[in-house]
Amino acid sequence: MQVKTPEQILLLLQRNPHMTLSEVADAIGKSVSTVERAVAKLKKQNRLVYHGPKKGSYWICQ
Repeated sequence: MQVKTPEQILLLLQRNPHMTLSEVADAIGKSVSTVERAVAKLKKQNRLVYHGPKKGSYWICQ
């Protein structure tokens, strides 16, 4: 069974909350724009939050 892109993103960011979106895209074999769209949906659903300034910030999965 294939895991959907948003779920893959959440799993990765739970393990390493300091990953960039381009690192996530490389890790799951998707384009950065695909990852950006999925992250936007997750943020809208309040399942993912970006915390902190641009440098040294991290993701919070809910």
